[in-house]
Amino acid sequence: MSRIGLSQAAIMYMLLKAGVEERTRYLSRWDRFGVPIGSWSVFFLGVHPITGMSQLKYQGQQSLCSFLWLEVAAEIANGSIGQQCEFCGSLFNSGPGTGRRADAKFCSDAPRVAFNRRERKKKEQS
Repeated sequence: MSRIGLSQAAIMYMLLKAGVEERTRYLSRWDRFGVPIGSWSVFFLGVHPITGMSQLKYQGQQSLCSFLWLEVAAEIANGSIGQQCEFCGSLFNSGPGTGRRADAKFCSDAPRVAFNRRERKKKEQS
């Protein structure tokens, strides 16, 4: 991966992990349109020729980085918050539509229970 790709990945990670206030401060530094996330020419809502199902179509110059930016932007626009689990360190989304509260500290119930069990043992030993 190029240095440009790594710097783009670092910005994506920061935006996903940032709280609402920090994200707002960062995004407000850009012009009225926000952070440029790719070189899309046109978005279309159309019909897939084989399945007959509705689909979103993109026309223009696309790259893997552009698609990743589109995914990151969709996550941010949906209001989900990127978190890192306090027990196992894995990344997870919290907030609206994710099934986890916005202030969640653990990626699932199993790490939460394991963390609390470990903390109880520490208190009992001291």
